[in-house]
Amino acid sequence: MPQLDIYTYFTQFNWLLLIIVLLFLIINNQFFPTFQSLFEARHSISDQIEGSVKILKGLEYEKSTAYTVNNNAHSVVSKWDSIFDKHNRRNKSNVSNNRNK
Repeated sequence: MPQLDIYTYFTQFNWLLLIIVLLFLIINNQFFPTFQSLFEARHSISDQIEGSVKILKGLEYEKSTAYTVNNNAHSVVSKWDSIFDKHNRRNKSNVSNNRNK
């Protein structure tokens, strides 16, 4: 069998080495730059998405903080209104009691 002939090993090894080197060069020069550009594009898009998410989370935090501040301010104002209403009712009752005397 010519495949197992010791005298042909050297030529088979040379062809194998040549094919492996050619495949390596083709893959290294054709496919890797394409993959690298795809990975860079994907990375930049993911960075943009992460930045957008951070901005939206910041806006959501500001909105929730504003809602909390607004809600707290509203509760403080309503408490002061109730205090003033009680004070005004008390004053009106005192004034009407003083007039009745």
